[in-house]
Amino acid sequence: MTGTAQVMNHTANMTASTVAVGARAQGALRDRRRTEAAARSRALLLVLAVGFLCFMIVFMSALSAKLNRENMLLREENAEVQADIDNLNRSIGNANRVDKIEEVAISELGMIHSDASQCVTIGQSEESETSEPHLAAEIKKELYS
Repeated sequence: MTGTAQVMNHTANMTASTVAVGARAQGALRDRRRTEAAARSRALLLVLAVGFLCFMIVFMSALSAKLNRENMLLREENAEVQADIDNLNRSIGNANRVDKIEEVAISELGMIHSDASQCVTIGQSEESETSEPHLAAEIKKELYS
């Protein structure tokens, strides 16, 4: 080969080599851009996920505070109701005492203690020991005799 042909062949080889290197560089550049875009997408998704989790934490904290407040109010109301129940139980206990009933009967209703002459005994009469006494008949008999 002649010198000119060699130079042209060498120039053609170098051009082809340069084109091949350029094509590889462009492919690598495209791959790097795709990788960077994918990394940015993942970073954006990560930021969105972290933001959503933070929002949920704040929301759940607010809900928890609200429920705690309602619970506290219900406990206070329960304590008031329990105090009322205790007061009513004490009042019932005081009202059921025999001395209290007797005091009210004497002072407010004007009742007096009876003596033996004012008492009526109901029971079986001597003539009908086997049959049950008729209550109204016994009272009438005792009152009018």
